[in-house]
Amino acid sequence: MMATAFPFPDQARIVADGLAAHAGIDIAGEPVLVWQASSPGFVKHGPVNAMVGPYRADQLVPGGPIEVGDLRCLIYWPTFEALGIGRRLERADRIECRGRQMSVVQFDDFTHAAAGTIFAALMQLRG
Repeated sequence: MMATAFPFPDQARIVADGLAAHAGIDIAGEPVLVWQASSPGFVKHGPVNAMVGPYRADQLVPGGPIEVGDLRCLIYWPTFEALGIGRRLERADRIECRGRQMSVVQFDDFTHAAAGTIFAALMQLRG
């Protein structure tokens, strides 16, 4: 007996579903400010909504890149692009959440992406 192939969705469906699934970040998230480092100082962007929270205990590996107190920050990609920053965030840039500025340790635009489309930017924050 031969198994039937699973009807995998086409790229357009994957993109539509991915964007729809991540659009809730703008609804359920909390306001943050993005401080972009520039030659005269910082440029403030936002506020925009982001999902911000701690890492799970099992993600804290001794000697690993995530430290106790680091936070995860997820911003919906169309919202991030609308800020007009024009580049990935770097360690000199800051995210301000609940009145606290934190450095961007890592900027990941691969984890929440598929079919050549970015759905959200995931950042590791420290400070």
